Amino acid sequence: LHGDSYIEFSSMNPSNAAKDMKKMKLPQNIQDTISPATRLLEKRRLMYEVQEAFEREKQNFNKKLTSLQTKEDELKTKDFEIQKSLISFGQALEDLRKKSESADSKAKKEDEEIKIKDQEILKKKEELKTLSEISQMIERKEAAMHKYEEFLEKVKFQYSDEFAEMTDILSRYDTLKKTNKGLVEANVKLQEDLDILTNEASTYEKEKTNEVLRLNNDIAVLQKDLEKIEDEKNKKQKEVEDKVKNQRIQSKNLSQIIMAINNLYWKCDDQRKGIKLRIEKEGSDLEPFGTPTSAMEKAESQLDIIGEFIKHYTCIMDEIKKMEKGHPPAPGDHIKKANPTKPHQLTS
Repeated sequence: LHGDSYIEFSSMNPSNAAKDMKKMKLPQNIQDTISPATRLLEKRRLMYEVQEAFEREKQNFNKKLTSLQTKEDELKTKDFEIQKSLISFGQALEDLRKKSESADSKAKKEDEEIKIKDQEILKKKEELKTLSEISQMIERKEAAMHKYEEFLEKVKFQYSDEFAEMTDILSRYDTLKKTNKGLVEANVKLQEDLDILTNEASTYEKEKTNEVLRLNNDIAVLQKDLEKIEDEKNKKQKEVEDKVKNQRIQSKNLSQIIMAINNLYWKCDDQRKGIKLRIEKEGSDLEPFGTPTSAMEKAESQLDIIGEFIKHYTCIMDEIKKMEKGHPPAPGDHIKKANPTKPHQLTS
């Protein structure tokens, strides 16, 4: 709905009319004097007016709807006509395309036929050229045969005692030709045999060359292995030499240590013989000198004795210091100090 009709319809709407009625209320004193029947009639009158306005608007709407449907039908008709014209135009274009394709295919066929004919013409020209050359060659051969015939006549006349007829010359020629052919074939066979032998010799030479190369490679690999083994041998030999050298150094050091221990031992032994230790009087556990089974055991026993001697010597020095200070030691005190453990428990 558009325009004045919409405004008129909205103004004649029952709800709007009710609102207008509320706005146009009479004063309270006048409303009290109006009867309910009058009020009902007034409401019916307003309702009839609204109904009439609605009917008028409905008629206007139906008219506009009818005009719009008419326009829609006209547009559909025009659209159908346009579609029909487009279909006809498309068919015309398709026909035109088919005609163009057929014309193009005909032109291509004609071009192909022209090319085929041109090729045939060239082929015929080549055949004609070949036949002309063959004809010329035959003519040259015929001319040459005349020369040969004249030459054979001269030979027959010159060697009339050997060749009575020309056929004798030709038979002699055939014989010589067959002999020459046999010799050529024999030569070809011999050449083939020579080629076979040459190939076999070449193959044998290649095989032997490959075998020599393989053996050289094996020799190179074995040489590398030998070098590795030699290197390992040299390393092991060096390690052995180093070990022997270290053992010699250790043996030398050990010998020096044993000699030093032996020297100290004999000094202590000399002192021991010159001074009788009180540890012997008290019955010490010190074992007498024996014959050890090895130099190490002997050195250990000597070290035990040296350690014992040093401890006794230290105790004696302590007693002397105490005596100098005026504190005499108790009897057997130096024995207890000198023998806290057994001799075999002492260390170097």
